Amino acid sequence: MIDNWKIIKLGDFKYIKGYPFKSKDYKKNGNRVIRVSDISDNYIKNDNPIFVSDEIKAKCNNWEVQTGDIVVTTVGSKPPMWDSIVGKPLLIRNEYEGNLLNQNNVMFKIGDINLAKIIFENLKTDKYVSFISEIYRGNANQASITVEELTNYNILIPEDKSEQKEIADVLTNIDNLIENLKKLIDKKEKIMLAIMEKKFEEYKKNNTGIIVKLGDCTSMYSGGTPNTANKKYYNGNINWLSITDISNSEKYIKETKVKITELGLKNSAAKVFPKDTLFFAMYASVGKVIISQTDMASSQAILGMRCEKIDREFLYYYLLNNKKELLEKGQTGTQTNLSKNIMENYEICIPEDKNIQKSIGEQLAFMDKEISMLKKKLEKYQKIKSGIVDDLLTGKVRLKYE
Repeated sequence: MIDNWKIIKLGDFKYIKGYPFKSKDYKKNGNRVIRVSDISDNYIKNDNPIFVSDEIKAKCNNWEVQTGDIVVTTVGSKPPMWDSIVGKPLLIRNEYEGNLLNQNNVMFKIGDINLAKIIFENLKTDKYVSFISEIYRGNANQASITVEELTNYNILIPEDKSEQKEIADVLTNIDNLIENLKKLIDKKEKIMLAIMEKKFEEYKKNNTGIIVKLGDCTSMYSGGTPNTANKKYYNGNINWLSITDISNSEKYIKETKVKITELGLKNSAAKVFPKDTLFFAMYASVGKVIISQTDMASSQAILGMRCEKIDREFLYYYLLNNKKELLEKGQTGTQTNLSKNIMENYEICIPEDKNIQKSIGEQLAFMDKEISMLKKKLEKYQKIKSGIVDDLLTGKVRLKYE
């Protein structure tokens, strides 16, 4: 045991289970109700919020959350699916105070904001996820935990409140940096989206653009997959683009996870596309579009487009902006798939002057690059925080305090 540190349990604190509000009482405004689906990484999502009247709230004072409370979901997905994991925590901040807690959540009344911060960070560690893995019941679609088992979770904390405050202050400062970066990224993404919509819609509205089929301004080909049972076709030096690669990439891709041999290329429908090919996902991550920075082949689920008669950057952002429309064209029953034929005949409205296309593409690319740099900065801060949390919460690093 670390000097002047002790082990506590979640069960050492008073807890209150969420209230089973009735759906007929939900309103479009009033007093916010926190559901399991509202809880994300340290914030409450504003997607489709629900509310109840002042009259109902007056009867439910016991279920009002207060600053420093920790809310934990008791249903969700099985570990390690963090986005919707059962047992996901939320630290109540000032702006959430007074919200009401819905069923399938439980709130722990910590009573001290610094201690609450330390406990909350403990509830995001690998140790906690392992604990949830041991106590959850059900399956991936609907896992659950009992509050009684949850209260047995052990947490190591400093005994001295001054040391607790020092740790909480460090974690809060880096959280503020991360949160401000997220807000800035969100703001810039919304601005870029608005500009894209304006740029690509004005030619339709003003009848100043020309309507062309995508197949008339690009050369497009789908790829192929060498027989996976033949080892001689794989582990070569030819990049082979898969849906997984597209899903895990941003705008550009330089290297693929899987590589094929010349023999694999020769004995399949795959073909090598030159550098700067625009690749479009027709299955799975439908509508995802990336640009290659090296020569590469692709699977049949991906369409390669060479942009001879249209500016490549312009088309990249045009397809991003019209993803919803493309998905509707490929909707067949429960699954959405597009085809080469659909894409060839897809009509787009564009400025006839390629220099104007280039100018629009460059403007959007500049904004996109700025956002990408901010995301890399965010990732760096998140990694720094991860290391700091591990050191501070285990007592490996002790902070000076008075």
